[in-house]
Amino acid sequence: MKPQREFVAERVAAQHCEALLRSGPKADPLIAFARFGERLAEGLPSALAPWHGALPPVVACGAARQCDGAELGAGIGSLASNCLVVYAAQDHPLLLSIGAPSVFSLIDRAFGGRGTVPDPLPGAFPGSGDVLIQRIELLIAERIGIALEQAVRPLRRDASFARLAPFAPACRVATLDIAISGDRALENWSFTLAASLEAIPHICGDGGHAAKPPRAPSAADPAAEPFGAVPLHLCAVLVETQVPVSALAALEVGSVLPVAVARKVPLRIGGRTIAHGTVGELDDRAALQISSLA
Repeated sequence: MKPQREFVAERVAAQHCEALLRSGPKADPLIAFARFGERLAEGLPSALAPWHGALPPVVACGAARQCDGAELGAGIGSLASNCLVVYAAQDHPLLLSIGAPSVFSLIDRAFGGRGTVPDPLPGAFPGSGDVLIQRIELLIAERIGIALEQAVRPLRRDASFARLAPFAPACRVATLDIAISGDRALENWSFTLAASLEAIPHICGDGGHAAKPPRAPSAADPAAEPFGAVPLHLCAVLVETQVPVSALAALEVGSVLPVAVARKVPLRIGGRTIAHGTVGELDDRAALQISSLA
């Protein structure tokens, strides 16, 4: 069918101005990095609980700051536990650095101390503490991956920032300081995260999504390391009786003290009763069958 007339537009078609067609302003990389730090801080307490006597520590994320690679290296110093972590499919490294005082504090804490930092600091880390620090780095790297919702793996590590050379001296870098505090009797410690400003959109995205709500810390697994293999001294109290001083003074070989064994024998650790049991025999040896838990 052939139209009998031509169609004419009633008015000029709308044209959008260039300002409306342009994309919005780019997200501030420091804001995106800070939001990532907040998400990381939410998941760290339960993960670090085994290193703080099974009680979740308080984790605080500082404000994101900007500096260059040279300033970052000067702040970290000549001795630190420096580890580069990357996405499984990306080439944008994220620096995880635990300062020398924090490293020595963690080593002292792992060997039964209160996290005391030696003064002056030694010039190198002890070999016995290297495996310990690597385990903490892996633990933090795992939580970084959860916060970023990406697979993360350690790339390389070095106690010398200069040898590791994670950033060029003039590279603009964003940094976050994460502080960990627990029992007041123990020394606090911290670590630093750093990434180039150019890499933050690849690592953290645009930072626009909201941080996840804090989760209640889960109970630490007592069978997990580093405390799962720590031996504890158990004491089963078979008899408790009162004896006058005169009877004690008259004790000699062959003396007989009448006692009565309790039906429920308390089982104690460090003076604290944790359970009760009944005395029996197992494989020709005296044994205690737990009847109730304190």
